Amino acid sequence: MGVMVAWLLAACGSDSAPPADTFEPPPPPPGGMQIVSPEFSIPPGSEKFICMEIPVSLDRDIYVRASRVHQSRGGHHLLAFYTTESEPRIPEPRDCRGEDMGRGGLRILGVGSSAGSGIALPEGVAFRVPAGVRVIAQSHYINAGTQPLVARDAINLELVQRERVTAFAGAFAQVDLHLELPPRRETTRQMECRMPLDGMRVPWLLPHMHEWGVHKRVELRRASGETLVLWEGEWEAAFRDHFPIVDLGDMLVGRDDVLRTRCTWHNTLDEPLLFPTEMCATFLVFHPSETGALHVCDDTGEEFVL
Repeated sequence: MGVMVAWLLAACGSDSAPPADTFEPPPPPPGGMQIVSPEFSIPPGSEKFICMEIPVSLDRDIYVRASRVHQSRGGHHLLAFYTTESEPRIPEPRDCRGEDMGRGGLRILGVGSSAGSGIALPEGVAFRVPAGVRVIAQSHYINAGTQPLVARDAINLELVQRERVTAFAGAFAQVDLHLELPPRRETTRQMECRMPLDGMRVPWLLPHMHEWGVHKRVELRRASGETLVLWEGEWEAAFRDHFPIVDLGDMLVGRDDVLRTRCTWHNTLDEPLLFPTEMCATFLVFHPSETGALHVCDDTGEEFVL
């Protein structure tokens, strides 16, 4: 079992990426599915989180074992969810609003960054996506240029047959939503959250910070008092786009276990850094999950389900 598997990605904002009018993502894997977003614009000199509905027609349940994301020039990451709501939540691409992602009823469909990154679940585990759902995406872009960017995203899904699935997956995110880093100084913040369920099997976790991060530590405090260091290291700016994935080998965790994440940054700017320009987050998937829900815990220890 590897201790860490690095995603090999194209760098965020790479000039080698084609403009949207020639956006040609690779095809999905055999038997898979590709979902392509509508076009949207990123103004010059801006960083944007764009929320949108991606048209898709599902006449049957599908079972997603892996996803890979491809973005236009300037892309950083994309989070894709589905909802069973009958009415459109987001009529057209727009700057994300609180109600877009915070209204609940969302289930993970795929995650990835830049050109070709993604996530994969163990054999026999899949995200269950019912027929007739709507796909909602949050897309992060940075346009450092002087001209608007016309962007598009694509998600390639690896599908498996229902008879090959022995467990459905859900997700858990620990996020510092109230992060504020004073200018011109080093700051350390820590979060502690109880795991949301008993009997969770965790194949991997993903630590995340941005380019002002300098160090990160993720540990699990067992109910017995034992503390396991799941990942620790000096943070590199390249990790913002080349996310490390920490292989946990289907580690068993439960409600009495506590996930602790500690992040240290050096803010080199003359102004405070706020979420989401800088981040401290730990993301993991788990199985089994009856509902496929995304469980979230913030820096105050508050737990909620999207």
